[in-house]
Amino acid sequence: MDLNLDTYMLMQLTVYDIPAVQEYLGQLRGRGAGVATAGSFNPQSFISVSTLFDSISQYWNKVEDHYDSVITLGGANANRELVSGFNNAKQAVDRFKEVSKNQLIDPDSPTISGSDYFKSGTDAIVNVAKLYQASVNAYNDHLLIYRAEINNHLIFVMSVFFILVAFGIYLFMALKQSLDKNVHTTQDMAASLEKGMLNGPISK
Repeated sequence: MDLNLDTYMLMQLTVYDIPAVQEYLGQLRGRGAGVATAGSFNPQSFISVSTLFDSISQYWNKVEDHYDSVITLGGANANRELVSGFNNAKQAVDRFKEVSKNQLIDPDSPTISGSDYFKSGTDAIVNVAKLYQASVNAYNDHLLIYRAEINNHLIFVMSVFFILVAFGIYLFMALKQSLDKNVHTTQDMAASLEKGMLNGPISK
């Protein structure tokens, strides 16, 4: 799991939420245009269109929630392309949902032509596709930023490690020299003592 909340949210959007919205928008555009062209629903088409409409609402709510989190986390540095893409997509999706509800689903018979309905759906799909691309770009930008931060952290850690190793080697060498000096001193004292004992007078 991504430990950075903003990149996790962007991953959720690009992998799950936006593709689901695109899929349901495409299906509703086609089936709704067919109903509008025919001028009426049958039971099967009504259930299908209503279900697709509910699915778009469900997944678009997830998109809005995740984008609110991403933009809030970004603060003043929030990606401008992402903010603009989200606002444009929201307007287009809201318009298409309004047309679907008020001119297709709720009336006794559709009050919009098939071509106009298809056009409204296409506008929503195009803007959501732009939002998807902006999300991918923002996700890649975040990964590059975190990669640079990780590299800088690794450089710092390795620098500290080598400094500690160098300091440890210095202490080891200093201790070794001190021990060698003490050993030589002890050996010299022992040699001098032994020499003094051999050259001194023999006690009776």
